[in-house]
Amino acid sequence: MPYSMLDRASVTQIEADRIVKLDIRSGVIPLASVGLEARGLSAVIGEASGPEILLVMDGPSRRESVMSRTVMATVEAPTRSVGMVTFWQAANSGPQRWPFFATG
Repeated sequence: MPYSMLDRASVTQIEADRIVKLDIRSGVIPLASVGLEARGLSAVIGEASGPEILLVMDGPSRRESVMSRTVMATVEAPTRSVGMVTFWQAANSGPQRWPFFATG
């Protein structure tokens, strides 16, 4: 599966497919590599009440995969890169919360 673009049309497709894959192997995500512009807005994928999305991040030393309902990528204009990728995970009940606390 190719790495995801984060422009408006691609976000619509990601929300339909429910998979986003990001290349962070170099430690940065250049805006041009994901279809964003320095003067543009951050990318927001999904919503809190929507279906879960698989977020796959290939980093310098390993791959991380998590399920989330919302994924955001901030635009850092001075560096022309994605500043942060933010996602949320939620547990449905008290007992389901403890593994989140244990693993950080």
